[in-house]
Amino acid sequence: MFFSGQATWFDPWDINVYVATIRSGQAGNILIQNQYTTEHRNDSLIYPIYTVTGKIFPQANPFVLFHTLAGLGAVLLSFSLYFFAYFLTRDQGKSLMVLPLSIFGGGIGWLVQAFHRSADISVTSITFVSSLQRSHEAVGTVLYLGSMVALFATKDSKSIYRFIIPVILLTALVFFYPYYLLSFACVGLIFGLWNKYHDHDWGVVINVIVNLVVPSLITLFYYQHLQTTDFASAASESLKNIGFWSLIFGYFLFVVTIPLLLRLKKNSYNKQLVVFLFIWTIASVALAYTPFGFSRFFLRGLFFPLVTLFVTLLFAIKADYIKKLVLLSFIPLFFLTQGYIFYRRVSETQNANKWFYLSADTWRGFEYLKTSTGEGLLSLYTMGNYLPAMTGKTVYFGHLIQTPDATEKRQKIRKFYSGLMKDDEACDFLYEIKVGEVVYSEEEFELGGLYYSCMENTFDSDTFEVFKVINSPDL
Repeated sequence: MFFSGQATWFDPWDINVYVATIRSGQAGNILIQNQYTTEHRNDSLIYPIYTVTGKIFPQANPFVLFHTLAGLGAVLLSFSLYFFAYFLTRDQGKSLMVLPLSIFGGGIGWLVQAFHRSADISVTSITFVSSLQRSHEAVGTVLYLGSMVALFATKDSKSIYRFIIPVILLTALVFFYPYYLLSFACVGLIFGLWNKYHDHDWGVVINVIVNLVVPSLITLFYYQHLQTTDFASAASESLKNIGFWSLIFGYFLFVVTIPLLLRLKKNSYNKQLVVFLFIWTIASVALAYTPFGFSRFFLRGLFFPLVTLFVTLLFAIKADYIKKLVLLSFIPLFFLTQGYIFYRRVSETQNANKWFYLSADTWRGFEYLKTSTGEGLLSLYTMGNYLPAMTGKTVYFGHLIQTPDATEKRQKIRKFYSGLMKDDEACDFLYEIKVGEVVYSEEEFELGGLYYSCMENTFDSDTFEVFKVINSPDL
């Protein structure tokens, strides 16, 4: 066996997409083609962190580059969370507490995992686990959280920076997560209206509207750009909403503690901040259940305002013994989700997990395909997902979101490998989809792995074979 290059808890198939993008950058491309389809349109500006890094380091191992970027992203995220907390609370002690609770916090998925898939161990956007492992997510989250913090921190400012800073952050955010403009608008306008009711000041509302003009226009142009490229399907992904109990278990520690802290007697505290954090939380949860395919991602980074709210209310409690009780009884629970995930990742090394390890035959097949002349590869999902990352070549099918019409293509491929196509039908299928080489691994052999007359064997091992498509009318 050989190591795949990653041991990811959330969505390992996505990691291969990012590594494949680094390979595209190493080939000298900043605007890239979608390597998970053979039906190419225009090149696209997407995942620029990975393409630029690949271009700067063309000879480096792309997996090493990916993990190095993840480490740098984790450092950036950590420093940012501390400073964001300080801008909100203006207290160094609270900020030092917010940092670890945010970045390593979780729910009670570790406790209920035997009978329920809690969101904190099953959904990428709930905690900061995936942000620590994917640099583009870390940077996008920093830009998103930074724009929200800047909105609150500059609410009373008359300086031009109350416009400049959010606009810069939101404009950069467009190329990572443009849908967070909607979150910024909802939270900002609701908070602005609350501020107008209490302080008779339209300043926050005006700030929000002005801040959104330029980023919104850029978002429209960028969306139109993506619709004309290979990545049109990636711009319109559709994911199921998170179940109610899954969400409750994911945020369970806040569900229990925050209502309790609100009822206890408190010293004076920043009520504007508490209202802002409540609005941020409620708006994010509400947006997570809108009928958008990406709605669950509105929960990304929500641990930060929730932890900040928790810490703010905790330190406002008059009774010191209650503070100590909460610190001793609840704080350790925050870290058990990530401890559970880490344990599961390590224990998985004892299993033949196809997303951790592949056969030596597969490795030799990858090495062959790197130098073969065929363009466009056909395989089932697992190999189709790995091949662009491992070889730099495109595949007909390899990702349920990146590959256009993925469900329909999967059905056709299964029919091909199962031998349910006649010989001339199968060959016409290969010619039509512009495939130059056909891959057979253990997954394909399990379906029958039937060969066809228009294929010529060019690589042969016990569990991995490659066939070149011959007699194509395009040759």
